[in-house]
Amino acid sequence: MKYLELKIPPLLLAFLFAAIMWGLSKMVPTFTLADYVTWITPTLVTLIGVWFAVLGVKSFRSAKTTVSPTKPNEASTLVTTGIYKVTRNPMYVGLFFLLFAWGMVLNNWLSLGCTPIFVLYMNRFQITMEERELLKIFGSEYETFTQNVKRWL
Repeated sequence: MKYLELKIPPLLLAFLFAAIMWGLSKMVPTFTLADYVTWITPTLVTLIGVWFAVLGVKSFRSAKTTVSPTKPNEASTLVTTGIYKVTRNPMYVGLFFLLFAWGMVLNNWLSLGCTPIFVLYMNRFQITMEERELLKIFGSEYETFTQNVKRWL
């Protein structure tokens, strides 16, 4: 499975998961929730997800380092400020929140169950490889960062 490492850009992966979630919602009966759970809560979760992702991208752009998730070896700066004091992967946290909100909109437990699979995939095929590269580039500075800031939340 090594061939999947750093191969699927996380944004594309999130779209694939969203499509799978939609397909599952069509195959398995949905559940009925109150309107605030179906629309208001997912809207708030979406806003939180967008907030995490935008702050992550903005921090990378300000530091003038790559935002390309498939080329972590091109990182020129270790960003440890702002949202990166809360999570090492705000863009991925943002994608998780967006997928979770989508699962709530679909009103389907099976679709919601895809979100932890997204996290597992990201940990195994994306984040672990990114961390390996960042450790090579930034050494003990990155190691200290990983000890002080959680991978997700």
